[in-house]
Amino acid sequence: FAVTTFRDVLAQLRAADLTHLAPRLVDQGVRNIDQMNGLLGRSIPKHTTEIRTRGRRDLRVVTSSTRGSIIGALEAAAPAVQQEAIQNLVRDQYANTTRNTRDSRWNLWTRLATSWKLPPLPITAELVQAIASSLKRGRYRSSAQVFSMARQQHVAHTGCRLSADIEQQITMSIRSIERGLGPSTLKDAFIVEDLAATTDSSTTPPPAEDHWAEYLYDCVLVTIICCWWMLRGIEVAAARFSNVWFETTAFGRLAFFTLPCHKTDTIGMCITRSRPCTCSDNLAALCPYHALDTFIRRNHRPGTDRNDEYLFYGRRGGPITHLETIEVFRKAIASTGAELTRPDPQGQLLHRFNEHVCRVSGSQFLTRLGYPLETVQLIGCWGSDAVRRYVQE
Repeated sequence: FAVTTFRDVLAQLRAADLTHLAPRLVDQGVRNIDQMNGLLGRSIPKHTTEIRTRGRRDLRVVTSSTRGSIIGALEAAAPAVQQEAIQNLVRDQYANTTRNTRDSRWNLWTRLATSWKLPPLPITAELVQAIASSLKRGRYRSSAQVFSMARQQHVAHTGCRLSADIEQQITMSIRSIERGLGPSTLKDAFIVEDLAATTDSSTTPPPAEDHWAEYLYDCVLVTIICCWWMLRGIEVAAARFSNVWFETTAFGRLAFFTLPCHKTDTIGMCITRSRPCTCSDNLAALCPYHALDTFIRRNHRPGTDRNDEYLFYGRRGGPITHLETIEVFRKAIASTGAELTRPDPQGQLLHRFNEHVCRVSGSQFLTRLGYPLETVQLIGCWGSDAVRRYVQE
């Protein structure tokens, strides 16, 4: 059964226009929906405005747009709600996608400090030298992020910033750690146009009982879609069936895709991007409109197991996993004849394509089609000039 909190109680009261009951419920010690239903002697239909995710903790919870509520703001000061309100504030200071990473960095810091028989806090010159020596020996690329995490913990623990001398020592240490490390994780691109040779579905039956990722044709469709919209892996996982729609106007056919979350969006703006049908531009095999429409027709059937709330649903239902996303992309790319691995500077074979491949390849694809760099940056929701590194080839 689902565990509910007083926040869920407030959501149901607002939906039923019964917020005037909130102070009375607080006085009666109500903390969850079951207690509320027991006190009222009936249940209130639940109409939550939140889109909740399942299966992946790194997906953002997107809330529909509503006006600010003075009632909700004042409720946060109620003794029964104060702790929960503070926890919610602290929880959302960082995105779901970064929580595990932040925990991992702090655990690394504490383990290394313990190995040198030093306390992890406060940060001292001796501790910086010890941690930096371990990071260099271990060839860590994330040393700057590890020290940044430690800074935050130091301030929270002591209430004071690091001295200028310690900051200078950290800067010099990071420079030493990074010297000679070589390139970071590969973010290679493939030629999107090569997918045109594998988009003929005349002999490909629609998925029956198998998951759509078992079919090369569907993997190719998804890869085409992700390249046109330059989706990150987390955006692929968060996309819902309700996030897409189609329109036919005097201009032509348009496919719309609303991004429920993206890396630079901390608010949840749900930005919508459209793509036109390109069948009349000698790009019929790569048409974003028909790729999206065909995938939905093949894999989302109302009243059947093929109707999932997630657009690119995983093998177990719910959002597609990190590894499943990579599997889909590599399967589609392999059909073009592209090599999936290449040697690194030391001669070791590395996988070329991961969750970011459609973002890199899509930006290069649109550039080859003649899209101005500024337009590509806008379409891809880039908040920096990182796109310039992707299209430089």
